[in-house]
Amino acid sequence: MTWPDYWAETMSPAFFRIANVSSDRIPVAGWSGASEAAQLLVSKSKHLQILELATYYNFYGPSHYYEIIGQNAYGTGDKDTFQAAALVLNATYYKVKTPLQTLGYHDEKGEWMPMAIVQANPTIDQSRFGDGTDRTGFDYVFPDDQFTLQHLQTRVPPAFLHAEKSKPNAGLKLWEFRKTAPIRAYQPADQVMKAFGFDLERVIWDQMVWTACGEELNGHIFSSWEEISDIILKAEADDKEGQNQDTGAAPTTDNKVEMNIKPAGAVNQTGSHIDVCGSITTLYTMLFDGL
Repeated sequence: MTWPDYWAETMSPAFFRIANVSSDRIPVAGWSGASEAAQLLVSKSKHLQILELATYYNFYGPSHYYEIIGQNAYGTGDKDTFQAAALVLNATYYKVKTPLQTLGYHDEKGEWMPMAIVQANPTIDQSRFGDGTDRTGFDYVFPDDQFTLQHLQTRVPPAFLHAEKSKPNAGLKLWEFRKTAPIRAYQPADQVMKAFGFDLERVIWDQMVWTACGEELNGHIFSSWEEISDIILKAEADDKEGQNQDTGAAPTTDNKVEMNIKPAGAVNQTGSHIDVCGSITTLYTMLFDGL
Protein backbone atom coordinates (compact mmCIF):
# COMPACT_ATOMS: atom_id res chain seq x y z
CA MET A 1 0.00 0.00 0.00
CA THR A 2 1.38 3.39 -1.00
CA TRP A 3 0.33 7.00 -0.47
CA PRO A 4 0.42 9.83 -3.04
CA ASP A 5 3.04 12.52 -3.52
CA TYR A 6 2.67 16.03 -4.93
CA TRP A 7 3.88 15.02 -8.36
CA ALA A 8 2.46 13.15 -11.31
CA GLU A 9 3.61 9.61 -11.98
CA THR A 10 6.47 9.60 -14.49
CA MET A 11 7.39 5.97 -15.09
CA SER A 12 8.75 5.62 -18.61
CA PRO A 13 6.76 3.45 -21.07
CA ALA A 14 10.12 1.84 -21.86
CA PHE A 15 10.24 0.43 -18.32
CA PHE A 16 6.92 -1.38 -18.81
CA ARG A 17 8.04 -2.77 -22.16
CA ILE A 18 11.36 -3.99 -20.78
CA ALA A 19 9.69 -5.52 -17.71
CA ASN A 20 6.91 -7.03 -19.84
CA VAL A 21 4.13 -5.47 -17.74
CA SER A 22 0.70 -6.18 -19.22
CA SER A 23 -1.06 -3.14 -20.64
CA ASP A 24 -4.03 -3.46 -18.28
CA ARG A 25 -1.72 -2.94 -15.27
CA ILE A 26 0.12 0.10 -16.57
CA PRO A 27 -0.92 3.23 -14.60
CA VAL A 28 -2.69 5.90 -16.64
CA ALA A 29 -0.27 8.80 -17.13
CA GLY A 30 -1.38 11.96 -15.36
CA TRP A 31 -4.19 10.25 -13.41
CA SER A 32 -2.22 8.20 -10.95
CA GLY A 33 0.17 10.37 -8.94
CA ALA A 34 3.65 9.43 -7.81
CA SER A 35 4.13 7.67 -4.48
CA GLU A 36 5.40 9.38 -1.33
CA ALA A 37 7.58 6.86 0.48
CA ALA A 38 7.65 8.48 3.92
CA GLN A 39 5.10 5.81 4.81
CA LEU A 40 4.65 2.41 3.21
CA LEU A 41 2.59 -0.59 4.27
CA VAL A 42 3.80 -4.03 3.19
CA SER A 43 2.92 -7.51 4.40
CA LYS A 44 6.31 -9.20 4.46
CA SER A 45 4.70 -12.62 4.74
CA LYS A 46 2.79 -12.04 1.48
CA HIS A 47 4.95 -9.57 -0.43
CA LEU A 48 8.56 -10.19 0.52
CA GLN A 49 9.44 -10.46 -3.17
CA ILE A 50 8.26 -6.87 -3.71
CA LEU A 51 10.73 -5.67 -1.08
CA GLU A 52 13.51 -7.77 -2.57
CA LEU A 53 12.92 -6.47 -6.10
CA ALA A 54 12.53 -2.88 -4.83
CA THR A 55 15.86 -3.31 -3.00
CA TYR A 56 17.44 -4.35 -6.30
CA TYR A 57 15.94 -1.32 -8.07
CA ASN A 58 17.29 0.99 -5.36
CA PHE A 59 20.74 -0.61 -5.23
CA TYR A 60 21.10 0.11 -8.94
CA GLY A 61 18.84 3.14 -8.80
CA PRO A 62 21.38 5.96 -9.25
CA SER A 63 23.03 4.18 -12.18
CA HIS A 64 20.00 2.64 -13.89
CA TYR A 65 16.50 2.50 -12.47
CA TYR A 66 15.83 5.99 -11.07
CA GLU A 67 16.37 7.38 -14.55
CA ILE A 68 13.85 5.09 -16.25
CA ILE A 69 11.32 4.97 -13.39
CA GLY A 70 11.42 8.62 -12.37
CA GLN A 71 12.75 10.28 -15.54
CA ASN A 72 14.40 13.01 -13.42
CA ALA A 73 11.03 14.43 -12.38
CA TYR A 74 10.50 16.06 -8.98
CA GLY A 75 11.23 13.65 -6.17
CA THR A 76 12.86 11.03 -8.37
CA GLY A 77 14.31 8.30 -6.16
CA ASP A 78 13.16 5.28 -4.20
CA LYS A 79 9.52 6.28 -3.82
CA ASP A 80 8.12 4.69 -7.00
CA THR A 81 10.32 1.59 -6.96
CA PHE A 82 7.88 -0.24 -4.66
CA GLN A 83 4.96 0.20 -7.01
CA ALA A 84 7.20 -0.70 -9.96
CA ALA A 85 8.21 -3.94 -8.22
CA ALA A 86 4.55 -4.81 -7.55
CA LEU A 87 3.66 -4.20 -11.19
CA VAL A 88 6.52 -6.32 -12.50
CA LEU A 89 5.68 -9.20 -10.14
CA ASN A 90 1.97 -8.96 -10.97
CA ALA A 91 1.33 -8.58 -7.26
CA THR A 92 -1.70 -6.97 -5.66
CA TYR A 93 -1.26 -3.50 -4.23
CA TYR A 94 -3.42 -0.54 -3.30
CA LYS A 95 -2.58 3.09 -3.92
CA VAL A 96 -4.40 5.50 -1.61
CA LYS A 97 -6.44 7.80 -3.81
CA THR A 98 -7.09 10.70 -1.45
CA PRO A 99 -4.46 13.35 -2.24
CA LEU A 100 -2.15 14.56 0.48
CA GLN A 101 -2.78 17.70 2.51
CA THR A 102 -0.15 20.32 3.35
CA LEU A 103 0.20 22.00 6.74
CA GLY A 104 2.25 25.15 7.16
CA TYR A 105 2.16 28.84 7.97
CA HIS A 106 2.57 32.27 6.39
CA ASP A 107 5.84 34.05 7.12
CA GLU A 108 6.29 37.74 7.89
CA LYS A 109 6.16 38.48 4.15
CA GLY A 110 2.89 36.64 3.77
CA GLU A 111 4.47 33.78 1.82
CA TRP A 112 3.18 30.27 2.37
CA MET A 113 5.71 27.99 4.07
CA PRO A 114 4.75 24.31 3.72
CA MET A 115 5.99 22.29 6.68
CA ALA A 116 4.29 18.89 6.81
CA ILE A 117 2.29 16.42 4.75
CA VAL A 118 -0.91 14.79 5.98
CA GLN A 119 -1.79 11.40 4.46
CA ALA A 120 -5.24 9.82 4.50
CA ASN A 121 -6.66 6.87 6.39
CA PRO A 122 -6.22 3.94 3.95
CA THR A 123 -9.16 1.87 5.23
CA ILE A 124 -11.70 4.65 4.74
CA ASP A 125 -10.07 5.69 1.47
CA GLN A 126 -10.44 2.17 0.09
CA SER A 127 -14.06 1.95 1.23
CA ARG A 128 -14.83 5.13 -0.74
CA PHE A 129 -12.63 4.83 -3.79
CA GLY A 130 -11.39 1.23 -3.86
CA ASP A 131 -13.88 0.25 -6.57
CA GLY A 132 -12.34 2.73 -8.99
CA THR A 133 -14.92 5.46 -8.40
CA ASP A 134 -14.30 8.40 -10.68
CA ARG A 135 -12.86 11.22 -8.59
CA THR A 136 -13.55 13.93 -11.16
CA GLY A 137 -15.24 16.89 -9.56
CA PHE A 138 -13.83 16.37 -6.07
CA ASP A 139 -11.97 19.38 -4.73
CA TYR A 140 -8.60 17.77 -4.12
CA VAL A 141 -6.58 20.94 -4.56
CA PHE A 142 -5.88 22.16 -1.05
CA PRO A 143 -5.72 25.99 -0.94
CA ASP A 144 -2.62 27.15 0.89
CA ASP A 145 -4.45 29.93 2.69
CA GLN A 146 -7.78 28.24 3.35
CA PHE A 147 -7.20 25.48 5.86
CA THR A 148 -10.65 24.97 7.33
CA LEU A 149 -12.35 22.31 9.38
CA GLN A 150 -14.71 21.71 6.49
CA HIS A 151 -11.87 20.54 4.26
CA LEU A 152 -11.01 17.62 6.53
CA GLN A 153 -14.61 16.90 7.52
CA THR A 154 -15.57 16.33 3.90
CA ARG A 155 -12.48 14.29 3.10
CA VAL A 156 -10.99 11.03 4.22
CA PRO A 157 -9.58 11.59 7.74
CA PRO A 158 -5.81 11.66 8.30
CA ALA A 159 -3.67 8.72 9.38
CA PHE A 160 -0.06 9.92 9.03
CA LEU A 161 1.83 13.18 9.39
CA HIS A 162 5.13 13.52 7.54
CA ALA A 163 7.15 16.35 9.13
CA GLU A 164 8.77 17.14 5.81
CA LYS A 165 10.46 20.51 6.35
CA SER A 166 10.82 20.88 10.11
CA LYS A 167 11.90 17.72 11.91
CA PRO A 168 10.75 17.19 15.52
CA ASN A 169 14.27 17.08 16.95
CA ALA A 170 14.98 19.09 20.09
CA GLY A 171 18.50 19.98 19.00
CA LEU A 172 17.35 21.09 15.54
CA LYS A 173 14.64 23.27 17.07
CA LEU A 174 17.27 25.14 19.06
CA TRP A 175 19.01 25.90 15.79
CA GLU A 176 15.83 26.93 13.97
CA PHE A 177 14.84 29.39 16.68
CA ARG A 178 18.26 30.58 17.84
CA LYS A 179 17.52 34.18 16.77
CA THR A 180 13.74 34.34 16.55
CA ALA A 181 10.79 33.56 18.75
CA PRO A 182 9.30 30.14 18.07
CA ILE A 183 6.30 30.04 15.76
CA ARG A 184 3.67 27.40 15.24
CA ALA A 185 4.41 25.46 12.07
CA TYR A 186 0.84 24.22 11.57
CA GLN A 187 -1.54 27.16 11.20
CA PRO A 188 -4.16 28.44 11.76
CA ALA A 189 -3.76 26.61 15.05
CA ASP A 190 -7.40 26.67 16.16
CA GLN A 191 -8.62 25.10 12.92
CA VAL A 192 -5.87 22.49 12.88
CA MET A 193 -6.85 21.52 16.44
CA LYS A 194 -10.52 21.23 15.47
CA ALA A 195 -9.73 19.21 12.35
CA PHE A 196 -7.56 16.66 14.16
CA GLY A 197 -9.47 16.64 17.43
CA PHE A 198 -6.40 17.56 19.50
CA ASP A 199 -3.47 19.96 19.47
CA LEU A 200 -1.28 18.04 17.02
CA GLU A 201 1.69 20.37 17.25
CA ARG A 202 1.67 20.44 21.03
CA VAL A 203 1.70 16.63 21.18
CA ILE A 204 4.79 16.62 18.94
CA TRP A 205 6.52 19.17 21.18
CA ASP A 206 5.53 17.12 24.26
CA GLN A 207 7.57 14.29 22.80
CA MET A 208 10.55 16.56 22.12
CA VAL A 209 10.49 17.82 25.71
CA TRP A 210 10.30 14.24 26.96
CA THR A 211 13.24 13.29 24.73
CA ALA A 212 15.35 16.18 26.01
CA CYS A 213 14.34 15.97 29.67
CA GLY A 214 13.28 12.38 30.32
CA GLU A 215 15.05 10.67 33.19
CA GLU A 216 15.12 7.49 31.11
CA LEU A 217 17.92 9.02 29.02
CA ASN A 218 20.24 9.01 32.03
CA GLY A 219 22.32 11.85 30.63
CA HIS A 220 22.65 10.35 27.15
CA ILE A 221 23.81 12.80 24.47
CA PHE A 222 22.46 12.45 20.93
CA SER A 223 25.11 12.91 18.25
CA SER A 224 22.87 15.27 16.28
CA TRP A 225 22.72 17.57 19.30
CA GLU A 226 26.51 17.72 19.44
CA GLU A 227 26.62 18.64 15.76
CA ILE A 228 23.97 21.33 16.18
CA SER A 229 25.80 22.72 19.21
CA ASP A 230 28.96 23.14 17.16
CA ILE A 231 26.97 24.91 14.43
CA ILE A 232 25.27 27.23 16.91
CA LEU A 233 28.57 28.09 18.58
CA LYS A 234 30.25 28.86 15.27
CA ALA A 235 27.28 30.92 14.08
CA GLU A 236 27.19 32.92 17.30
CA ALA A 237 30.95 33.44 17.15
CA ASP A 238 30.68 34.62 13.53
CA ASP A 239 27.83 36.95 14.49
CA LYS A 240 29.89 38.40 17.31
CA GLU A 241 32.90 38.87 15.05
CA GLY A 242 30.69 40.58 12.47
CA GLN A 243 29.31 42.93 15.10
CA ASN A 244 32.85 43.79 16.20
CA GLN A 245 33.77 44.61 12.61
CA ASP A 246 30.68 46.78 12.21
CA THR A 247 31.40 48.75 15.39
CA GLY A 248 35.18 48.82 15.01
CA ALA A 249 35.63 47.03 18.32
CA ALA A 250 38.66 44.86 18.86
CA PRO A 251 38.08 41.12 18.39
CA THR A 252 37.43 39.21 21.58
CA THR A 253 39.31 36.09 22.59
CA ASP A 254 36.31 34.13 23.88
CA ASN A 255 34.78 33.13 20.56
CA LYS A 256 36.08 29.61 20.96
CA VAL A 257 33.99 28.14 23.74
CA GLU A 258 33.81 24.60 25.00
CA MET A 259 30.33 23.29 24.20
CA ASN A 260 28.60 20.86 26.51
CA ILE A 261 25.02 19.81 25.95
CA LYS A 262 23.27 19.07 29.20
CA PRO A 263 20.13 16.94 29.21
CA ALA A 264 18.34 16.48 32.51
CA GLY A 265 20.49 14.55 34.93
CA ALA A 266 23.77 15.31 33.19
CA VAL A 267 26.55 16.87 35.24
CA ASN A 268 27.30 20.52 34.54
CA GLN A 269 30.78 21.10 33.20
CA THR A 270 32.85 24.24 32.90
CA GLY A 271 32.45 26.52 29.92
CA SER A 272 29.39 27.59 28.00
CA HIS A 273 26.82 25.00 27.15
CA ILE A 274 23.43 24.60 25.57
CA ASP A 275 21.05 23.09 28.08
CA VAL A 276 18.86 21.18 25.63
CA CYS A 277 16.24 20.34 28.24
CA GLY A 278 16.00 23.86 29.62
CA SER A 279 16.15 25.50 26.19
CA ILE A 280 13.50 23.32 24.55
CA THR A 281 11.26 23.75 27.61
CA THR A 282 11.58 27.52 27.26
CA LEU A 283 10.60 27.33 23.59
CA TYR A 284 7.67 25.09 24.53
CA THR A 285 6.46 27.63 27.07
CA MET A 286 6.75 30.49 24.55
CA LEU A 287 4.72 28.53 21.99
CA PHE A 288 1.93 27.13 24.11
CA ASP A 289 1.46 29.37 27.15
CA GLY A 290 -2.05 30.73 27.29
CA LEU A 291 -3.48 28.13 24.88
